[in-house]
Amino acid sequence: GGERERSATGALRAALSESFLQPFSTRRLYRGEPPTAQWAALPFSAAYRIHALNASAALVMADSSLYLLDALSGKSWPVESSPPALPVGPSAEFAVSGDASMVAVGNASELWLCSLHAEHFFSAPLSCSVLNVPGTVAAVEFSVGAGALLVGTSRGLFQVTDGTEAPERVARVTGRVLAIATAGKRVSVGTREKMWLCTLPSSSSVVTEAEGAPVAKSGSSWREKGSPLSACAWSWEWVASPDGEFDGAVDDLPVSSCYDDEGSLWVGNSVCANVQTSDYAYHQVGALQGLPTANITSVVAANQEVWMGTESGLIRRPRPFADAHKKLLRPFVSRAGWHFMNGTRFLPSNDVRDVSVLPAMANGSFFAIALCGKGLSIIEMRNITLEQKAEQLQSIVFPRHDRYGLVSTCSLASFGNLSSWQPEIGESDGLWTGYYLASQCFRFAVTRSEEVRKAAWAHFEAMEFLHNVTGIPGYVARTFARSSDPYGGSWWHNSTAYPGWAWQGDTSSDSLSAHMMVYPLVLEHIAKGSHERARVLRLMRLVMSHIVDNEFRYVGYGGNATTWGHWNPVWMEQRDQAPERGVNSVQILSWLLSSYAYTGNSTYLEKYNELSEDFNYGYNLINQKITCYQDVNFSDNGNSMLPYLNWILSKRPENQEQFQTGSALYCRFLGTFDF
Repeated sequence: GGERERSATGALRAALSESFLQPFSTRRLYRGEPPTAQWAALPFSAAYRIHALNASAALVMADSSLYLLDALSGKSWPVESSPPALPVGPSAEFAVSGDASMVAVGNASELWLCSLHAEHFFSAPLSCSVLNVPGTVAAVEFSVGAGALLVGTSRGLFQVTDGTEAPERVARVTGRVLAIATAGKRVSVGTREKMWLCTLPSSSSVVTEAEGAPVAKSGSSWREKGSPLSACAWSWEWVASPDGEFDGAVDDLPVSSCYDDEGSLWVGNSVCANVQTSDYAYHQVGALQGLPTANITSVVAANQEVWMGTESGLIRRPRPFADAHKKLLRPFVSRAGWHFMNGTRFLPSNDVRDVSVLPAMANGSFFAIALCGKGLSIIEMRNITLEQKAEQLQSIVFPRHDRYGLVSTCSLASFGNLSSWQPEIGESDGLWTGYYLASQCFRFAVTRSEEVRKAAWAHFEAMEFLHNVTGIPGYVARTFARSSDPYGGSWWHNSTAYPGWAWQGDTSSDSLSAHMMVYPLVLEHIAKGSHERARVLRLMRLVMSHIVDNEFRYVGYGGNATTWGHWNPVWMEQRDQAPERGVNSVQILSWLLSSYAYTGNSTYLEKYNELSEDFNYGYNLINQKITCYQDVNFSDNGNSMLPYLNWILSKRPENQEQFQTGSALYCRFLGTFDF
């Protein structure tokens, strides 16, 4: 009723004002890389490591120097040192102290400790001291809890408590160190064979937040008196050997590690991520827990999130869900909520070498910076509302994706140059237009803007023309074009109903799902007056009657059924149609119900009952989604979701239990593929 509609509209308006984090990527190319997509060039030809300084700046270790990178502008400047020539390079490691007062750079057997102050970047070189360490430096990390700089080398773990003293060996941790992570009272060290854990005694320089997340006191320095590592009660777990001969709590050699805000240790490796929670229990986070890919190269935690660089893209594990019912297992192994950034939309190349997450700004937005093989990407996680996102997406539809009222794809004459767009004629234009028109129906329901309504009606007229141009009652085309347009592909016919136009046939069930879904929405929200409503109802009757009269087939040019336009029992019960049996049952039953609800044509209800009861289509609703992994067809997701909207809008009682059970199972399955 009207009260329920007003309540739903109010909920939509409230949702529009809810804020969330949306990624916006700025890509930069290394000097010497071929120009791409109008991306700016960096003043260095390679970069290997990066550390956050504050909410808007980071230090980048490039091929020739350290660089200060401004995340807001994307500009970078070299940082000079005294003595000159910091030992940077692909095998070097570096770290920045938590209070941003020191930077340590280690390469081969040299360790440079440099005072780091903002004014030094431009007024004077960094003042550095150089120490020699046993072995080859492989990892460096500052520890406030230990009051020391921890240095992992090929010969074990060492600590530096003063920039002028020689590194001191930590007796128990031997062998080549691969990764170090620190957080307050905890220190974790990964070697080729063991993951070492040290829990330091309480000290005045360390406090702990709720959930056991350790942090340094505001303004505390790594040089303040902490608890020496000699006071550690060391424990350890085995690391599995790369050749598979020996097992371990960590599945492969640790590549990178960090502590998250909840006090859990994340260890990235080539197989998965292993997580040791604050109760010291280890958990595997891999494909079954939703991890998009393995071959992890770096792990970093900040702002209640965990980010991972991999050989094939960037992984983000967002903040844990606040609602308990949205959690599966534990927050850190949730199947839902993983974000995978891959391809040139986000990265200059997919091979991420290192990633740093900058502290959040006052409004909750923050930057993540990924170093890749061809350049770097500054990803702003901007705090915006759904309404702001909708407005941005709305702004790109016209004129780029509008072709005679259809929402069409386009191509770029120059890669990445949006101004070089050129329209394309696509066989799924009707499908995309249906999706877009549905969004505009909801947009009008919230805004009540007459301008929005008129624009939406123009798109309905384009979908109406997809029907009228064929000259076949009840048959809609995939797309249409003027005879002079450069269309190509199969199933094209010159229109006899509208000379000068051509249309593409063999219309799929995908396209038809969009048509049948959007007609009720247009009736509910867009159609104004009896004349407009009559046009929509005419289309609904023609299409539904066409399918019924042709024995539940979609028959087009020459009297031939289309490739995918089959809903009749003979076709549905064939062995090779197992993937379509459920989804096509949802389609035809939902369409018949909604068409009956809006037109009152009793034939539709009679045919519904015939299919549901005599041919078991009602039962087919329950297990409609094929979950066999050899045939997970994601295009069928839309073919199911759209008809479910028809079922909801019909407000009919038939097969309620089967519809509800099937849709719940379907949504639960989709939850395992949340990207």
